[in-house]
This record gives sequence, C-alpha cells and structure tokens, in this order.
Amino acid sequence: MATGGDRDSIGYFYKVSANEGQDISEQQWTIQRKVIQRDANDHPILDANGKIVYLEQDGIDGRGLILQKLEMVREWLQTNFNIDIEDLRREVQQRQWVTDANGNYVVGANGRYINKLTAPLDTDPTKTLMEALLDEVNQYKSLQTTE
Repeated sequence: MATGGDRDSIGYFYKVSANEGQDISEQQWTIQRKVIQRDANDHPILDANGKIVYLEQDGIDGRGLILQKLEMVREWLQTNFNIDIEDLRREVQQRQWVTDANGNYVVGANGRYINKLTAPLDTDPTKTLMEALLDEVNQYKSLQTTE
C-alpha cells in the first residue's frame, strides 16, 4: 500500500499562471480539490500500482468555500482593525519578492518570481539575505560574554 493510503486526506492544490511583470493580484488562480475514492467499507481504493485513487469531483464547491472564508476575514480585519486585506497582501508581497525600478515583480530564469530571502544580494552576490542575516546573528553572539 502506498504511503498515506490508510489515512483520510483531502488536499487543496492550486495552479498559478503569470506573465512577466504582472502583478500577483492579476494572476490566474485555479483551486482544485482532491478527495480519496473509497469503497463501501470506507477504505481507500488503490490502483494496480498501490497508489491512492482520487475523485475528480466531490460535489463541494471548494473554491466557493475558500472565497467565502476570505470575504469573512476581509470584513473582520476591516471592521475590527481598519486593515484592508489587499493592502496588507501587497505589502507582504513587496517585502518577499524582488521588484524592478517600476515596482514590477522580477521573474527569474526558471519563470518564477525571485524571492528576496534566497536571491543573491546586490552588495555581495556570493551571499543571500538569509546568509547575511545569519552572519550578523553569529557576529552578535560572538560579542556576548559567557558567564
């Protein structure tokens, strides 16, 4: 039996299509929901290779449920904290992804956005931001006295 064949698992998967310079909010999102096919005894059905068989349709509008929950969060943040979720998302994305001079997200050679934490630094291309931050932490620790 394949790993996980004895578990009840439902997963949400998404595909993203983006064009170079396209804002993340303008991308095309497709949310797909997979459910394990089960027999009359509620056991997972496996194919000839021992892999789990997934149903294409589960009768539940997973995308609709997610959008409904997102709308609830949007209203709650706006009502209780006066926070616009779109502004918050944009701020987080601008801190995470490398942007060009015009504020457009930069796409790497692999066709994906470049993450600021793992991209080479402009000041030292041999290091990433994570490595530079780790160096600073280690330098700080070395300056501390031990008792």
